[in-house]
Amino acid sequence: EILHPAIASCIHQRSLPAYSEQVQVGATQFSNQGTMPGAALVKEALYNGSLLVQLLQG
Repeated sequence: EILHPAIASCIHQRSLPAYSEQVQVGATQFSNQGTMPGAALVKEALYNGSLLVQLLQG
């Protein structure tokens, strides 16, 4: 697992300790293909940084 520690490290470096202490980064698995469009939107938001900004804003 290289990706999860890297993501967690970025969150810890770029957010307040009170927030980053509560964040858990882990793998997930989809039980059906119906959830894939939602996962694609989350993935895009992770790549462009908008998800992290929204999480930090609360």
